Amino acid sequence: MEKPTFKFYYSIDAYGWATYLLQRFLTENKGKEVVIEVNSPGGSVDQAIVIQKLLQGHGNVTVRFVGMCASAVTWMAFGAKCIEIYDDSFWMCHRSSITVDIYRSMKVDDIDRMILQLQSQKKTAEAVDLMIIQKYYQRSQAKNKTIEQVISLMNEERFMSAAEAFEWGFVDVVVPATKQSHVNAVSMIVQNCAQQGLPLPQTIDLDALKRDLEAEHDDGLLAKFLRSLTAAFRPKASNQEEVNTEDATASEDTIINPNPTNEMNIKFVLINALLAVAGFEVSDGKVTLTEDQMQKLEDALADAKIVKDAHDAAVQTLDGISENVKSIEGLNNKVLAVKAVLDRTPAFAPAGAGVTAPQKSEQEKKQEAIDNSAKDPVNGYARTL
Repeated sequence: MEKPTFKFYYSIDAYGWATYLLQRFLTENKGKEVVIEVNSPGGSVDQAIVIQKLLQGHGNVTVRFVGMCASAVTWMAFGAKCIEIYDDSFWMCHRSSITVDIYRSMKVDDIDRMILQLQSQKKTAEAVDLMIIQKYYQRSQAKNKTIEQVISLMNEERFMSAAEAFEWGFVDVVVPATKQSHVNAVSMIVQNCAQQGLPLPQTIDLDALKRDLEAEHDDGLLAKFLRSLTAAFRPKASNQEEVNTEDATASEDTIINPNPTNEMNIKFVLINALLAVAGFEVSDGKVTLTEDQMQKLEDALADAKIVKDAHDAAVQTLDGISENVKSIEGLNNKVLAVKAVLDRTPAFAPAGAGVTAPQKSEQEKKQEAIDNSAKDPVNGYARTL
């Protein structure tokens, strides 16, 4: 069952309309696990604080950043239980800003009052900055970031990638933008866990992986990969002995220890996951594979070749449409370009298109000849005599 989702695709207005809409959504889904998709440039500081408290109060909220998100929405999300970001999205933090309008003629007294007003606004901005710095610093402490580093990052005022936002601790999970990039995202998490000797994070949903597995063909590369992962990280039964990681004939339900020893080579993450092992013992820079493991690698490469050949054929077909399509990088971008052209093509012929004009009768032809004669300049001149 899909979780209730609220699409926060606008700025945080100072009037509280965005806050009201989100509050109504949370109230309607009280006690439920919800998702807030955010695509926003930020907005009002005070309303962002209110929204942060609303997320905290609801409890079971996942904020998922989509597109280019910045300013107040970045720390607004800190009230959520989990913060995600798509791997093709961007994230930016910066210092607060206050609108200043002094384009007018002023006397000396007016200038003095304006100076006092600007000094007051500066102190307000400094107080707001301090609050924001504390929020970012609290989130990044787990990544051993200092306050000085946080302030420097805010001063840069630049968009960072999803991976960089994860490295700073501002988000908890990087979500693949498409199903095709799912393997890459999972392999990154597997590598991090293996290198640090940690179990798979709770943010990995084994049921979701199982659904992805069932959606693929049994002999597909993605299916084999996900099958390996679901086997490797399934909770271990108390009455079951640990399985030797060199046993390459383990079934889907085999329990594999996800924490390799120091003697195990965990560098080749995709191969390890494909073969459902945590790593390989290294001897003089060499590893030994069984015949069954070699066959699995051969099958995986064969599947990958089929996918690549189909991809190349599709690209070649699209490139034959026009030079413009050929100049576009990436299969998906080519498809989108062609789709954009088709979307602009009318589904029906314009009124009158392809319709043959009706034949004129003899009487109509005679009348037309008379009319044309009347338009003749000589006849026109003759009628003036």
